Amino acid sequence: MRRIAITGCLAFCVAASASFGFAASSDASKRHQVRPACADISARTLRATSLYFSMDVTIIKNLRTATLHVNGAVGPGKLTVRQRLVDETPSGGPPAAPVTGAALIDGPFVYEHAPSGLVGGKRQWLRQRLADLGPASKELRNIRGLAPRSLLVAMDRARIRATPDRFVYSGWLGYDGTAVRRGLGPVTGNVQVRSLYAVVLTGKDGRVHRIRITGKTADGTANILLLAHLYAFDRPVKVRAPAQNEYIDPKSELLSN
Repeated sequence: MRRIAITGCLAFCVAASASFGFAASSDASKRHQVRPACADISARTLRATSLYFSMDVTIIKNLRTATLHVNGAVGPGKLTVRQRLVDETPSGGPPAAPVTGAALIDGPFVYEHAPSGLVGGKRQWLRQRLADLGPASKELRNIRGLAPRSLLVAMDRARIRATPDRFVYSGWLGYDGTAVRRGLGPVTGNVQVRSLYAVVLTGKDGRVHRIRITGKTADGTANILLLAHLYAFDRPVKVRAPAQNEYIDPKSELLSN
């Protein structure tokens, strides 16, 4: 399976547009109530048994805009991710066809869908056993890295501070930090991104609901924007695994022969 990539710089930022008005309370004790740290809110979000998510990662370079759309859900023993890459050419040029892809984890198996147009026929999926890949598998890390966990860990380790708005936190991300590199790497092609600034919107449930990250590539030639939305916490996650005539399982075919 080949990895979807954008030629040139791939760097991203997460942006979520939302605002909550903070009405000052006449009760002084409420006004001065200690708010939880962003790291505590990220940790609480990570403890959710399941969640649904969407993410848009946009890069703008030389009047060209490319956006990677990711949506899915993650729960105990289950992960579903769908991707859609839209590469817009400058005004006047013919629009490029979107490139789509998908990945699933269902119990002991991981499924990867071939990028659109790459493979003909009905068998568009590759099935592999998680045990055969191993936890250190780069392929498996890239699939799991599309889920918000790595991003939330990056928020946990970053210098994010409370703002005057009760539900909003913001701050700079250290681009050279391990947690930040691992959190952004799967959606940025591991291209170095600098001047990373994050805005985190939390909910009344004490969890992260939206993340916005902006930044630039190391050479300063491209701007990036990442918007993430987390929702439907602790809801059941259903994964529809491909039918037997829709996937290829090299190990099973080898054993059967």
